[in-house]
Amino acid sequence: MMPYSFQDNQINVWKYQRYGICEEYESAAPPPPFSVIVLLLETARIVYRCFISSPLVTKEDDNAKRITKWKEHVLQSLMKEASITYLKRERQSAESNLRNVMNDVAKPLQDQIAL
Repeated sequence: MMPYSFQDNQINVWKYQRYGICEEYESAAPPPPFSVIVLLLETARIVYRCFISSPLVTKEDDNAKRITKWKEHVLQSLMKEASITYLKRERQSAESNLRNVMNDVAKPLQDQIAL
């Protein structure tokens, strides 16, 4: 037996030609009475995609907008809480600094009055 025979080559050529015939059959337009029906169906499919299925996309967009608004709201509330906390700390720090300054000023005065 030979490792590669003429018959194996014929089978490969036949498969290649069969594939070409199948591709030609798939891409061929239907006969004239049916071509109008196919054209109407394709037009209806395009109209469906453009007008009927587009609200689904807008619903997704609406959901994305809601999520974005929610994230912005959460971020604003977190920033507000952080700023309130920062201001409280600053006020407490300023009050403690003021007390220290008042004590520093009052101590020498009390010492002078005590004399």
